Amino acid sequence: MSVGTLWIHEINRRFKSTSLSAAPQARTPIPTDVAMALPRPALLLFLLVVLTCGQEQCSSIGLCDLTESDRHSRIYSACVAIAGRKTLRRSNSSYRRALVWLRDVDRICPDAPDFVQRYVLTVLHYAAGGDAEGWAAEAGGVRRDITGEGLYLNRRHECSWYGVECDERGRVTKLLMEDIGMVGRIPHAIGYLDQLTEVNFGKNQLRGEIPHQVGKLSNLVRLDLDYNEFVGTLPDELFRLEKLEWMDLDNNQFTGTVPAERLGELRNVVLVSLYNNQFTGAVPTGSQLQHMDKLEYLYLDGNDLTGTTDLCREMDDTVFFKVALDCFGENLDCLCRENLQTCGCCHCH
Repeated sequence: MSVGTLWIHEINRRFKSTSLSAAPQARTPIPTDVAMALPRPALLLFLLVVLTCGQEQCSSIGLCDLTESDRHSRIYSACVAIAGRKTLRRSNSSYRRALVWLRDVDRICPDAPDFVQRYVLTVLHYAAGGDAEGWAAEAGGVRRDITGEGLYLNRRHECSWYGVECDERGRVTKLLMEDIGMVGRIPHAIGYLDQLTEVNFGKNQLRGEIPHQVGKLSNLVRLDLDYNEFVGTLPDELFRLEKLEWMDLDNNQFTGTVPAERLGELRNVVLVSLYNNQFTGAVPTGSQLQHMDKLEYLYLDGNDLTGTTDLCREMDDTVFFKVALDCFGENLDCLCRENLQTCGCCHCH
């Protein structure tokens, strides 16, 4: 690449990172060594352009070595692959609004290595009320306005956004957003964050069903969605998460039966919390969960389960094993070990 080409390229990058003066931090700072390596006339012209160039004046330079039309087209195509054309045609959809923010405010390049995860996190912002209701969190007795202070959706790298944690390669691994005022639904695009190990959306006001795309989160270890307003049955894909250790779904409005056979496939699970929902049908038995060798806590109370379970009799050898059931009710009974009057593991409500 010639010095002249490099010079133009760096002007483009500098213009991108400074086009919004209110941005908290430039996403692509200009390398000092590159600027200083330019010949003196070129360096002077470079500084003149950077200091005086406005967005309209420099529109011919373009971002990402693309014309503005090409950049828009490629961003649209990348978003279509995730959201679909029909969804993007709806101007008020979270997917469309996220596209507009990335394109016009963030000024992202369509070939940016973090494009997909940045788009998905932006969709989450709009889908879960980050703009309309506003998100806020309390820390150390101080309530912080996440939305108002620009702590989540801003032009910094998304790994610095509130509640987002990443690995050393910059891939999103955790979404820790408990009790921040999320309102709305979990977007199906969350399935593209396939390096996630933990999702904590507990104590919010999320509604709707758990999207079946959660089954794509093959690295997920901990899922905490308690104290929300989720409805519907548990998706089959949820029980394909082989690394899952913690499934906390209590205090929602889930319906249907407790899928005991599928639940028994989660061999690494330590805790399953489904209490205070609207589950019906038969209570799981020891034979159905016999392969859950690591299970320590199973909370099923506060539902409308019936039948007889031998969980305490079959699994009481597990040191910390605890089953919470409505076992004083007329329709449910908990069998104990022989010669015992009460179950050592069964915590009754």
